[in-house]
Amino acid sequence: MVAAAFVAIALATAVASPAPLREIGHVRATTPFCAALQQHFDGAVRPMLAADERIGAIGFTLGTIEGHFHALAPELLIADDRIHLLHFVTDLQQSILETTGELDALRSSAALATDPEAAAQTRDVSVSLGAALAKQRQLATDSLGIVRAMNDLALGNNLTQIEARGPAPQVAIGPPYPRNYDVFTATTPANGRDVRQYLKWQRQTDRIADAETAAAKTADLLAERCR
Repeated sequence: MVAAAFVAIALATAVASPAPLREIGHVRATTPFCAALQQHFDGAVRPMLAADERIGAIGFTLGTIEGHFHALAPELLIADDRIHLLHFVTDLQQSILETTGELDALRSSAALATDPEAAAQTRDVSVSLGAALAKQRQLATDSLGIVRAMNDLALGNNLTQIEARGPAPQVAIGPPYPRNYDVFTATTPANGRDVRQYLKWQRQTDRIADAETAAAKTADLLAERCR
């Protein structure tokens, strides 16, 4: 029940589909171009929208990490965050893989258009969807990096070495959780400790939305040609 509620909240924060990016759906025209456009555009859009949902879930989870590090007993909370992130990233990578194949086929379908303008618009759609896909792939890579860093943290692989004062300096191993890094916590604003700021999360999701908006507008023009 708790897991279901978590996913519901996470998906509610997904990248908003602008304009909105949606499937073309059924087309009346039976030309090879229109059939290929409908098949491969819709085939690319479905996993791309699924990827947007997973990006929203990842963003929500990343936003909980800082607070969980400072909780009374952070270990279990952080472990749950790590498990959720890995699950969402795995789903995101699968969606990206599906989109990639369909997008390649969509690019090729431009050669089937008898109208040069339709061919050019198909290439434009492919470019816009490709830009969105590139950002989705970047966020997947960045998020997987966070998961790996959290694994290292849990294993104590990134413990900080502190040189102690005294006539015979010694090396002390710092504690494994950031809640103990008092200087960092005291001198860094809360939003600066949010890992999403480091990843420029909002900027990257905005670029996805921009690219999807451009693709949706041009796809609507193409769909009219096939209705």
